[in-house]
Amino acid sequence: MKINYFDLGLFHGTELFLMMHSIIPSIGFDNVVAYGFEPCEDSFQAASLAPWTKSNSDNIHLFNYAVCGDNGERKLYHANNNVGNSLYETKKNLNGEHEVVKTIKMSDWLRENIPTLKEDLNIIKMNIEGAEHEVLVDLEENGMLQYFSIFCGTGDDINKIPELSDVKKDFERILKENDITIHHFSARADIIAPEKKTKEAIKYAKQVMKEKAKREPWMWSCMAIDTIKDGVKNFEFFYEVEGNKKNVNMCRLILEAIEDKRNGEQNE
Repeated sequence: MKINYFDLGLFHGTELFLMMHSIIPSIGFDNVVAYGFEPCEDSFQAASLAPWTKSNSDNIHLFNYAVCGDNGERKLYHANNNVGNSLYETKKNLNGEHEVVKTIKMSDWLRENIPTLKEDLNIIKMNIEGAEHEVLVDLEENGMLQYFSIFCGTGDDINKIPELSDVKKDFERILKENDITIHHFSARADIIAPEKKTKEAIKYAKQVMKEKAKREPWMWSCMAIDTIKDGVKNFEFFYEVEGNKKNVNMCRLILEAIEDKRNGEQNE
């Protein structure tokens, strides 16, 4: 069995980091591939250049697309610091700027790139500022919702966009008729550089974070990033991720999904 983790609305990749660096290792399952989708060019570059992404290049694949209900191009309307960019111009807290981005339909991309979708255990995280409805409609119309075991994200983005008020009922219908629960899964990151704290403070922070990650891997993760210059290893900075207090116990959820998948295969 293979686990596919699809991260729609990657931003800088904090949830993907938490999933691949903390949650997955804690459950002892190593056949996992992550696919991250981020339309904003600046955010995509930030995620692509992250050291933890490069160190896992064999099983982490990033794409500079917006996932929605059509293939082509659309305007991505900007929010300050690119936090909350949206395909919908009426979303609150936008700053009047935009960029044109490439868009894809999830169903088409899955057919072309994931031939084992039916056999795999699939997890989808969506934080795409209102486009969640478009994605769910697309997957429902193409009979693909049934192949996803876990749906996660924030689940409330559609409420931020006035022009989507007419589709809110259909959004809720899709969730109800397909027995879908969107489990809360979000995270924030902090980078601690040596100039900000002493080496002793960073060492202590690393120790504390490791202990937290061991107890609650769906809530905490960390990585010390080193650079090597002239053969000498130098500590560069410490990257720590904190999950939202609303986060579901993703470890338990994935283990239950694995068991359900295996039981289903045995009964076929």
